[in-house]
Amino acid sequence: MSKIWGSVHTGTYQCVSEFAKARGKTKSVKTLALAIGIILTSNAGAVIYEGDIRLTDGELTYGTLEIRKGATVQAGTLNIHKMLGADGEALIHENSHLKLNGDLKIGKSSTGVLTLDDNNNDPAQQNSSVEVARTLTIGKDKPITTSTNPVENASFVNVFGNHTLTAHHAIVGKEGNGYLTVWRNQDNENIKFNRLDIGGTANTNETGTGTVSLVGADIQAETIYVGNAGKGTFNAKDGSYIRGELLQIGMEKGGTGELTLQNNSVARLTDIVVGGAGTGKLVAKNNDSSIVADTLTIAAKTGSRGDVLIEDNAYLEVQDITVGEQGVGNLTFKQLWQIHPIQNITLGKSQTGVGTLHLDTETSTAINTITVGEQGQGVLKITGTDKQPAMLEVHQIQRSPDAQRSEIHLNGAGLVFTQDQNNLFAGFNQNNKIEIGKEGLWVQMGDLHRDDTPANVIINPEAVITGDVGQTVAVTIDEQNEFVSGGFIMNGSGMLTLSENSKKFTGDIGAIDGTLKIDGNLKMAGENLVIGISDYNEDSKIIKMTVMAK
Repeated sequence: MSKIWGSVHTGTYQCVSEFAKARGKTKSVKTLALAIGIILTSNAGAVIYEGDIRLTDGELTYGTLEIRKGATVQAGTLNIHKMLGADGEALIHENSHLKLNGDLKIGKSSTGVLTLDDNNNDPAQQNSSVEVARTLTIGKDKPITTSTNPVENASFVNVFGNHTLTAHHAIVGKEGNGYLTVWRNQDNENIKFNRLDIGGTANTNETGTGTVSLVGADIQAETIYVGNAGKGTFNAKDGSYIRGELLQIGMEKGGTGELTLQNNSVARLTDIVVGGAGTGKLVAKNNDSSIVADTLTIAAKTGSRGDVLIEDNAYLEVQDITVGEQGVGNLTFKQLWQIHPIQNITLGKSQTGVGTLHLDTETSTAINTITVGEQGQGVLKITGTDKQPAMLEVHQIQRSPDAQRSEIHLNGAGLVFTQDQNNLFAGFNQNNKIEIGKEGLWVQMGDLHRDDTPANVIINPEAVITGDVGQTVAVTIDEQNEFVSGGFIMNGSGMLTLSENSKKFTGDIGAIDGTLKIDGNLKMAGENLVIGISDYNEDSKIIKMTVMAK
């Protein structure tokens, strides 16, 4: 806090000023505080409290407020904002407490700042608290701007260390610009709200801008809205943790919201919606950052847009995912090893839904069933490179007969089957694109690490597979590992059955281990029929691979 400013007023204002001067130490001040309990509104420039005091249940407004030396201040509704030359700052530190049975408004009609300070990271000075019975609002009013003097009108709440901040409802950026930042606070009961709105309030036309940032901190809220009709941003990094029941990002039409998890941060919720009626984006990246939920819906309503990106060793632990329920949705995995299998992913659920699932370079994930188009449009992309393939362990890839469009694009891709499947690509026919590029498709049958777990897969004979799959070559990954790139290559213990009707692609075809069965005639025009022999060491790494062409 840069300065303490104050003035002496008469009447009610003078009362507040006088008990502030006394700093809550005398019996007379306590009596005075109780006596003014019937006052509805009071204003003061600068107030410092060093003792316990009970203020009015009405509404108080301060330009500068400091609570210190273990004081506890109880009041009704409190406003902190810039006024009459005061900075609009409130500082609560030295294990002091503010308890309100009404609302707390930071920046009611101009800028405001509330800080819970850690006294230079002193653990013994990190037990201060702000408890709000009703609503905490950060950045209440619209920015005051003119052509000659634009004002951002930003308000801030900063929590340094293991302090407590609780409210029934918290709004960050109601009509103005609001910021909530929490550093080094990893007790999941410390920062807690029943409901948290970032960027306007849900189901209103408020278009504020709100930003919440966690740095090594935890936050808990039953319901979290990021970007209602306004713009909401939620950043969590360095081992932060978000807990709740419902998370909606980009809830209302015209609103935008984005949540980013990075560096071992976690969001654990029951249901997540990215792109409710607006535009939403959810990102988890690097060092085991994770999203854990029962359901994930991307682009829920008509006109919405939702994007989810999981990359760089982050992971997604969700059982059921809908991409493009009524809007346009995208789910991308990139450069990660997905350790938690996903049960179902539906792409393009309703007639207006468009959903795309993209497994990008150096990705490995497991999904039991992928529906590429239920009533809408679905696209599945699996793309890698010769040294960095994208691998999908799957039981079924299918489409609904009511789907408007269903497309599959495979290039530098791998499909892994650990159980039998007698109708792979169910529902696909000659009108639905299944295309393989020149980096090819590797089909692994059974468990790569165990020869006694074969899998037998039959490709739906009505499904038509096209494209130029390229030439098969053995690519050196490192000194002890090689991989086959290009071609349509089957490997493992078991049988893969492909019909003549399905094989409309050109390029090399064959098997390294196991059995590739061509049901019908195999017509080749300059391509290679590949028969390979591979040897593995005790760690299941390929140590020798011989590819023979006839």
